Amino acid sequence: MEEKSMRIDTALEPDLSPRASGHGIAVLLNENAKKVTGRVKRAIADVVPRSSFYTSHTSEEAYQHVKDIIDRGYERIFSGGGDGSIIQLMNMVRSYVDEKNTRLEALSRDMQQKIQKINYPRLGILKLGTGNGMSYLVGAKRGLRNIRKALVSPDTKTLNLSLIEAENWCFTFSGLGWDAAIQNDFVWFREKFRRFALARQIGGLGGYLTAMAVRTIPREIFRRKPAQVTIRNSDGPVYRAEYPDTMRLTDIGPGDVIYQGPVNVTGVGTVPYYGFKFTAFPFSRIRSDMMNLRIVRAGVFECISHAYSIWTGKYTGQHFLDFLTSGVTMEFSEQMPLQMGGDPYGYRSNIEYTMSNHQVEVIDLNSHA
Repeated sequence: MEEKSMRIDTALEPDLSPRASGHGIAVLLNENAKKVTGRVKRAIADVVPRSSFYTSHTSEEAYQHVKDIIDRGYERIFSGGGDGSIIQLMNMVRSYVDEKNTRLEALSRDMQQKIQKINYPRLGILKLGTGNGMSYLVGAKRGLRNIRKALVSPDTKTLNLSLIEAENWCFTFSGLGWDAAIQNDFVWFREKFRRFALARQIGGLGGYLTAMAVRTIPREIFRRKPAQVTIRNSDGPVYRAEYPDTMRLTDIGPGDVIYQGPVNVTGVGTVPYYGFKFTAFPFSRIRSDMMNLRIVRAGVFECISHAYSIWTGKYTGQHFLDFLTSGVTMEFSEQMPLQMGGDPYGYRSNIEYTMSNHQVEVIDLNSHA
């Protein structure tokens, strides 16, 4: 969540040279991530060959590394950073692999037989960022245990992650409202104190809680009224989800209104967690072809008084509504802060979310704990 993702320049020319024979592990670190330190880089260099170890400061630099990694035939790529880093890697890999395969399909049949079609590599997670929601799902731990396990177990199990799309970007969770506002306030707070000794103490959960206390909560308490939203179903059936695992088919069809009224937070997810194991989408893993749509009408005081049960995904208050759907459109009465994959993306008064036809294979280390 700390590092800012950027769109990919899809005009870059893909290289169609034959794939290299290497099929080990490549590591790509985001130098902007909180825990990517000199010590961490030296430790990784002791485990992974230097030719398989990449670092980047910008998304453009990272994309060039991804191209090289794929051209060299690596079947597993570990991302070092937060959720923003792994989601950026997912999009870069998809963009480059799809472009190369599209170019291949345009060649003659003889040439196609000489150049093997590229498969999407499996992705691994190194828990090195501020927000690491996906790391809890796949059993990723601090340190280098993830890489060591993968090196000694080439057939490590994988977990298929379904993706959501909006504005030509894929991700596992997104939200508009308080969650994105907190992210914006955290970025403001971090930048405000970056030059001071206090900067070392404002990262991680403490930084988010401080940003909430000094900016987000006071601002929301004095808001005159919440925004209004109209959420419509854009595709397929809609299920109403309730704790712990009840799923009830509704009569809401394509184009029908799922919800219309006041809202403080609304989001979608195919994974349960935001950073720090906050269970924002408790029903996201019930069906792989659907996203968990969550609508929060609760006010500040209700959220604070039930913080623990909300955090663990067990709160059943009437102001928390959950649905399973394949696609939705949202129209707001005002501009709302937006986050996708834990990174801020400005403000929107409308947005459309759809389930992507692309899934990502992520290395699952839960069975190797």
